[in-house]
Amino acid sequence: MGTKGRILLSILISTHYVICEECPIGWSYNAAFSKCYLFTNTLATWTSVREECQSFNGKLVEILSEEENNWLDDHLSEYSSPALQRAWIGYVDSDSDGDFEWLSGRKSTYTNWYSSPGTKECTILDHRAGGFWSRLPCSWTFQAICEQLPRIIIRRRSKCQRLSSTNNPIKMKYYISALN
Repeated sequence: MGTKGRILLSILISTHYVICEECPIGWSYNAAFSKCYLFTNTLATWTSVREECQSFNGKLVEILSEEENNWLDDHLSEYSSPALQRAWIGYVDSDSDGDFEWLSGRKSTYTNWYSSPGTKECTILDHRAGGFWSRLPCSWTFQAICEQLPRIIIRRRSKCQRLSSTNNPIKMKYYISALN
């Protein structure tokens, strides 16, 4: 397609359609991080919740900034009873050498440890400790925070916002300027 055809297609799309980011029903969307989050309500070991996140086409959350940590901590308190408010995250010392990394293999540029690093292999975000992280045995049971990238969907302008089965709007953002 020539330049003229691409410009015409871009005008057609930007005039009649929007590109939306959507999360599955039950997941929370944050436009600042362009991620979908699921706060599980079952207690399980780290290995079990990692598999649960994978079964939803996600992974245990990777917290990349203080802003993301604070947002997750605030939502953890909303989605959990006061007795729970602790959740597994995807920061792990897989070979027990004291060198933690995200499940993706990414080294962390942001951490939020409650105390000095210990010898435990798995990490929780602990709302009861002010949003700090704690290292605990992977065999302990907590809920989890899963993440996945949102689905990109092109919709007619009037159909981008829709309601979930719980009547809570599924949050989306628009990229009209990216098409111009």
